[in-house]
Amino acid sequence: MNFENLPENWKVVRLGRVAEIYDYLRVPINSKERERRKAKAQKLYPYYGANGQVDWIDDYIFDGEYLLVAEDGGFWGPFEKSSYLVKGKFWVNNHAHILRAKESLSSNKYIEFFLNYENLNIYISGTTRGKLTQEILRSILIPLPPLPEQKRIVEILSLAEDLIKKQKETIALIDKILMAKFLEMFGDPVTNPKGWEVRRLDEVILNMRHGISRKGIKKSLKNPLKCLRPSNINKQCKVNLSDVRIVKFSERDFNRAGLTKGELVISHLNGSIDHVGKCILFVFEDKWIFDSNLLAIKLNPQKINSYYSYWYRDTYLSKKSSKKLP
Repeated sequence: MNFENLPENWKVVRLGRVAEIYDYLRVPINSKERERRKAKAQKLYPYYGANGQVDWIDDYIFDGEYLLVAEDGGFWGPFEKSSYLVKGKFWVNNHAHILRAKESLSSNKYIEFFLNYENLNIYISGTTRGKLTQEILRSILIPLPPLPEQKRIVEILSLAEDLIKKQKETIALIDKILMAKFLEMFGDPVTNPKGWEVRRLDEVILNMRHGISRKGIKKSLKNPLKCLRPSNINKQCKVNLSDVRIVKFSERDFNRAGLTKGELVISHLNGSIDHVGKCILFVFEDKWIFDSNLLAIKLNPQKINSYYSYWYRDTYLSKKSSKKLP
């Protein structure tokens, strides 16, 4: 974030100055032990990890409102949910930091909005599994307007969140209508009441490719190349352009992992099961490559229409895998 043009009465401080961190109270419990304890429990409480609730447990170690921030295995890009508020009685494992704002300086909600809107990837260490250490977390710079201004910002962004939520609900309703229309036009693909010819996916494709891994670089590079990643495919199977990685490439790279218009791109490997199976139809005219967590499928236009295949996958199958296409 650029702090140069902030209002005069705003300050820029370290996160550790405006929030208390309670990581020392965390207690991880393995799944086997949780199952043993749940079997005897009379009451259960949420058990949270890096990206939300992962289980239930028979006891709690926190009571109140706290802000949890992903320590490892999280999503730290701009407008990604790197942090989330929890209220009530709950337990937290060692994959999330536990914060509480100092009420005289800020609020949990204001800090949550800042962390989720900011690009925290610049603070992440680790090569195979990213990690946001407590030391680095404390050092993150945060703009700090006066408390009344913070409250106003939270109210505006909360209203925007509500509108986004309602829009997503509308999109979900439209998806249901599309599915109903799909079934009306083509019939149920499982029972195939219209008696259409059935083919295996490998019978209607020309090729299937894995992508390549490349580190991001500054966007000021001449002729940069965009790299499509699983994080760029949202749950509605649409492309999210807010955090596109720019990479160096060679002609050999592009020949191997360059995307062409009309290819299906499917997420087949990711740290979260929620992202596996997400699919888009690549429709861009400019040059892109795709990373190693994705598969690109070029369909045979003589046998199947790429748009039909995409709508079949997106509208009917969603995240389920398929072996046959009617």
